[in-house]
Amino acid sequence: MRLHVFKSLGPRKSRGSESGFTLVEAIMATAILTVGLAAVSNLTFVAISSNVIGNRASTAAFLASQKMEDLRSTTFDSLSDSPTNALDVDLTGYFQDDVVEGVGTFKTRWRITTVVSYGASLKHLITRSEMVGVLGRQTRAEFTTLRSCTGLGCVP
Repeated sequence: MRLHVFKSLGPRKSRGSESGFTLVEAIMATAILTVGLAAVSNLTFVAISSNVIGNRASTAAFLASQKMEDLRSTTFDSLSDSPTNALDVDLTGYFQDDVVEGVGTFKTRWRITTVVSYGASLKHLITRSEMVGVLGRQTRAEFTTLRSCTGLGCVP
């Protein structure tokens, strides 16, 4: 049995500074980059949707607060009691719709109730504002306060 020895055709060159990526390394780098970009795009989507919900909630809080201030600045004698379901259905004189440009349409409702245990000199005021549509409950804002008669002619 004879062994054959093959000689190289020339001196072997080392790749040194001319080395590059192999196909496997390039595929792995692309896969890692793709996973990273997918994670960043998901975070961007979550940030955008959270910002939209926060904007809607802030608008609802502003509208409910604004209506509460309107009720507080109304003369006490002008505050007439509303039906008990005034916060749940649209009753004339106890709701308003507001279109806020760039945000959406909001429904604001309010309820006025005389606190009978204190006579006619104490009213319970509630305002509620929420966006119209499927996501309305996510953006609901509600304020409540008590208002007393402090002028002349108040019934104890």
